[in-house]
Amino acid sequence: MAKSQKTFASKAIKDEAKVEKRQIRLIRSIVDSDTGTVKFLDRMVSVPGDGDLDSHLAKLMEDKP
Repeated sequence: MAKSQKTFASKAIKDEAKVEKRQIRLIRSIVDSDTGTVKFLDRMVSVPGDGDLDSHLAKLMEDKP
């Protein structure tokens, strides 16, 4: 029988009782309009420990870099 797959949120949470704030690295890829090459933008993001990680990342991905 196959194992169930874990989501990114469940992997990032190790001990929810102790976590107040989590630091994750958000990496985005964009295509440069001038040269046509792919560029990677990264930044450290602070996520509240009691919030849903997937929904918080979805809000950040909607914002322009």
